[in-house]
Amino acid sequence: MTSACSYRQNDLQIDRMESPHEHQQNLLLSRIITNVEINVQNMNIELVAQMFKNYQSNVLFHLEATDNLKEPL
Repeated sequence: MTSACSYRQNDLQIDRMESPHEHQQNLLLSRIITNVEINVQNMNIELVAQMFKNYQSNVLFHLEATDNLKEPL
């Protein structure tokens, strides 16, 4: 009975242990999730930058079209 009990304990210990591959996958998944979160946060900055670029282009076009574009000081 003692040997059967020790086998069960060993099996439980092995079940509780993570494989090295699982640990590596968890680390990679964590890095991917972090990068996705950063990219989502950067999307707003990218959108504002694109809007400003378009606005600047439209202002330049309007000033040229109305002959109001002046030389810089």
